[in-house]
Parts: sequence; C-alpha cells; structure tokens
Amino acid sequence: MYKVVKNQFNIPEELLFCIGKRDNNKKRSFLFISKLLGKHLSVNPDVVKSTGFLLSSLKYGFNNATHISCIKGIGKPSFEEHAFDKNVLVIGFCETATALGMSVASSIHGSSYITTTRETIHNMKQLLRFEEPHSHASTHCLYSDSIDLNRFKEIILVDDEITTGISLLNLIKEIVKNSSVRKFSIMTILDWRNESMKDNYRKYISETGIEIYVYSLLSGYVFEENTTIYKNKNVTHIEKTLDSISLNIFSRQIVPTLENPCTKYVSYTGRFGIDYECINKVEVFSNKTANEVSNYLGTNKRILILGHGENIYIPSRVAFYLQNIGYEVSFRTTSRTPIYCDGEIIKDVQTFDDRGVIYHFYNREEAEKYDKVIMLADTPFNKMICNNLMIFNL
Repeated sequence: MYKVVKNQFNIPEELLFCIGKRDNNKKRSFLFISKLLGKHLSVNPDVVKSTGFLLSSLKYGFNNATHISCIKGIGKPSFEEHAFDKNVLVIGFCETATALGMSVASSIHGSSYITTTRETIHNMKQLLRFEEPHSHASTHCLYSDSIDLNRFKEIILVDDEITTGISLLNLIKEIVKNSSVRKFSIMTILDWRNESMKDNYRKYISETGIEIYVYSLLSGYVFEENTTIYKNKNVTHIEKTLDSISLNIFSRQIVPTLENPCTKYVSYTGRFGIDYECINKVEVFSNKTANEVSNYLGTNKRILILGHGENIYIPSRVAFYLQNIGYEVSFRTTSRTPIYCDGEIIKDVQTFDDRGVIYHFYNREEAEKYDKVIMLADTPFNKMICNNLMIFNL
C-alpha cells in the first residue's frame, strides 16, 4: 500500500495517520485519515495548531521541540517561537487542511491567509479556480475582495497529504498565470509523490524558472493493490432539527451563495482572506467563546467540540481554551468526504443536508459517550446529528 522513505522527526506513523477506505469511489479505494487534524477522528485540540507550527519550522528553522512532544502525546506545546514574513500568503486546501493552513499562518507573524472553498459564492471576486482530480468534489475556488496576489513575494500552499501533486501543480500554474508570484513553498504532513511525479515538478521548474520547495513530515510512495469499490449500506440520513444558540462573538458578513442570497459567514475563518491581525483576534474571540459556552455546560465535564465542513480552525481553538478552563475536551468535525464504515476506524455514519450539500457525521456512538457534544457553526446550522448535542452559532 505504501512505503516510507523519510520520516523527518521519527514520529511513529501510527500517530500521524491510519488508512481508511473510500465509499463508492472508482478513482481510488483508499484514503489516509489524519490523526492530527480532527477532521474524521477525535484529537486533542493542542495537536491541530502544533502540527502547523511543526510544518512551518521546517522552512523557517524555529524551535519545534514542544510541538514534536505534543504530537507524541507527552507534553504541552509552546507557541512563542515563530517566524516573521510580511510578504507571504498562506493558502490552506479545503476541507481537511483549512485549520492546518491557518495554523501555519499563525506561526508566521505578518503573513496573510486564505482557504480554498468548494462553496459557490456570488458577488465576490474569484481569484482562482482549479481542479483536484482524485477528489470526491474536485473543484476548488479562491474568493476575496481584500487579497491581491501581486502583493506577495511568496505563496505557501498547505495540504494534509500529497499523493500525486497534480492538484498543487495545477494551482501553482493558475497563480503564475494570474499574478506576479514566482516563489512557492508546499507544506504537507504526508508527501507520497513517486520519482515520476517529482519529475513533473522538476520539469516545470526547469522550463519556467519558478521556485517550488516542498516540506513534509513524512515522505514515501504509495502503490494501490486493492481495486475493490466499497459501498456503505444502511446509512441513516438525518432530518431532525435542533434549536441553536447564537453567541455573536465573531463578526459575520453577508455573502450571496447559490442557495441563499443572504448567507451569513463568520469573517475570521479565512475563507475570504484575513491578515495576521485577524488571525490573532481569533485567539481572543475563541477564548471568549469558550467562556461563554462553559456557562451552558453545567456539571458536564467531558466535552466533544465539533467543527463543520471547512470551519475547522476556530472550533479547534475554542476546544483548546475550554481545555484550559478545566474541561476534558476532544475535537473533530463533520465532513463532505464519503468514507466506508470498516467497523474499526469508521464505525458508523450518518448523513445530513446542509444548504444543498451532503455531509457526513462519523462515529456517532463514540460521540454520545461524551457528556456533551458542542457544534460550533460558522453558518446557520440546525441538524440534530446526535442526542447529546448543543449547537452554537459563532
């Protein structure tokens, strides 16, 4: 299935990822499920931001000892060591790497940050559009009225995993076509490109003079032997709704979408571009949110914080601050990604519709073992995805 060639910090593979099966996917039968991002599996909220700092340290060289220890589960991270670069834009890939991308950006003082999105946005400038060939939802877009690509000397592209590198190269080509940027760094947890795929990069660099540097925690190559198409059965689709609580701590902006001309998005997710000052404000607002949420928890102490879709970073930071207050907190999110229930990694699945898109909530039975499950939504949300749920609109 795969062979590891280099493990940058000798972090055991089983702490970084496990291998799951895709549901009803003819392009590829497997996927690497991260144990660092909270996207499909519950994690300690410390780990999410620490992973971004660890990746950033590969390029900028600041001290990363506490982040390695955090990922190994033997210590608390320190976020004091950081880089400084006001000429860099960090782009995080949706859905899985949106929090990883902002974690990287938060480690680079002076940086700006934006995520790709699969949402269809109207009345906002579309900076770029490109395809991710192996994905279940292949089209990525960048929207922003505030980001000017030509302002930056370098762009850092952040994804959780590279298999072929085609998507990232597609994006680089689009950026080069539409801006003056000629220097790129790619940061990823797993780099599975084989030599032929790396040759595609070398050829492009040689032909164009574009600078591309790749940083990863682990690299190797994959070889797919199993061509089975897996298919989930007896999937429950959730229709039941639940009232939500509006916190109004994070500011919102009205952005027209295909489904709703008045969709209200939280302004600080990075979906439409933010600067470093706003990234810092996420910490302040997340701390306030944690304190506000704690007022609703009563005697409940064991808490699961949920993000939803592309909204990962802010819920992970709220989870971090709830942990600091004294709660026992884990973190994960819902997902668009269809994953086969193998009974071991992914034990059960429920689907639900949110604004015309089918999302998945995995391992509900595990979630209901917590005292409370807290959904933190960046757009209006009301689906009752488990019995011990409370929904807060950020």
